[in-house]
Amino acid sequence: MPKETTEPTTAPPSTTTTEAIPTPPPTETAAEPPENIGNAKDADGKYVCPVLGQPVTDFSPENSVDHEGKAYFFCCPGCKDEWDKDPAKHAAAAAAGEIPEGTGPADEPKAEESADPHAGHDHG
Repeated sequence: MPKETTEPTTAPPSTTTTEAIPTPPPTETAAEPPENIGNAKDADGKYVCPVLGQPVTDFSPENSVDHEGKAYFFCCPGCKDEWDKDPAKHAAAAAAGEIPEGTGPADEPKAEESADPHAGHDHG
């Protein structure tokens, strides 16, 4: 009886290539605040803009300023500009837990009075 031989068979090399999986683009806004946030919170526990007191939803670096080791975030770009006029005032109010009501550029009188607190500046 002939002797059986079992030799391992080798599969031919694979001709498929692996393509890199595309990385999704970064989101335009960051949803989570950093640990060193200086903004005050409202009664619902949400961070509010230190200029107008409106809720903050964008916690990206582009929407913040650093002031004395804390990051402050805004409801819109116009409030960031208003902050720059007196950062110490806004930071002190936020540290005290004060929520401003209409202290920003949107409250300046307009010929066509509007109930929208952001009517006076750009929302980018």
